[in-house]
Amino acid sequence: MSYLFLVYLMMFITFGAFILFASFPVTDSDYKKEIETHEKKIAYAAKNELSKIKFSLAKLHYLDQNQKKSFKIFLESLDDNKEILESKVTENEKLLFNEAFEFYLNSSISSANKTSFEILEKYESILEQNVDYHLLRYIVASAYANCGRFIEFFDNFYQSYQRYPDHFMADKAKAVLYIKLFERAIYSLEKESFREKILENISKAIEKCPNDHTLYKPMIAFSAGESKERNVKTYLNKIVDENIITPRSDIAFYVKVCIDTNQFELGKKFISKAKIWYEYSQSIERYEKLLN
Repeated sequence: MSYLFLVYLMMFITFGAFILFASFPVTDSDYKKEIETHEKKIAYAAKNELSKIKFSLAKLHYLDQNQKKSFKIFLESLDDNKEILESKVTENEKLLFNEAFEFYLNSSISSANKTSFEILEKYESILEQNVDYHLLRYIVASAYANCGRFIEFFDNFYQSYQRYPDHFMADKAKAVLYIKLFERAIYSLEKESFREKILENISKAIEKCPNDHTLYKPMIAFSAGESKERNVKTYLNKIVDENIITPRSDIAFYVKVCIDTNQFELGKKFISKAKIWYEYSQSIERYEKLLN
């Protein structure tokens, strides 16, 4: 499944090194002590306090190099967040968000890291000057993740989620974190539980933002059994009918799933659309021959 994880790099999922952990004045040797303290707090916390405590605990586990616990508890902190903070999106922020999202969406897998650095270079300073631009903060949070600055991803994403928990970027990020948990799961029941969460959140994101081409590949890749054939049919038809331009690098994947599920006519329909997107492509001609 590690191959699947790599192809989802456009879903902003390359997480890595940490920066100064401002919330806790602790040294490396103190992380476990702080973790124990926070776990005791959770046992006696009121419902409206759980989210923030778990949010802090997730960062501590990450700094203690336990990523699986960190991701799991961070997701719990989102589920426990019951208070939606008020935030108003200005016309200027809408323009900036749309601009940044388009830039992010049009970058290739190979250039995702470079694109993320450019996003931070352009929009990080704007957030510093406009701290209430929490919609734009979602994009910046994803860029932090792609650059391996995961603690900053936590901090920025959580702020956005407190204001816009139903945004498609929230669903997308949750799916990414469940993919990370799926990768680390040992037992089949645990994997299936995470698989369901991955598909549930990607499905929500597609419904809210159908033009995000990065969502369809994992939706199909993580489908299994009878739902695999159904999802190939549903989402590939959607891509073609709604003219959702797919990266050239993803065409082979969609041709393969059509062959694997014996949906050759659908594959031909997809290739016909791909020939409009990418004229004079020898690779597309080879895929067409495979389907014939």
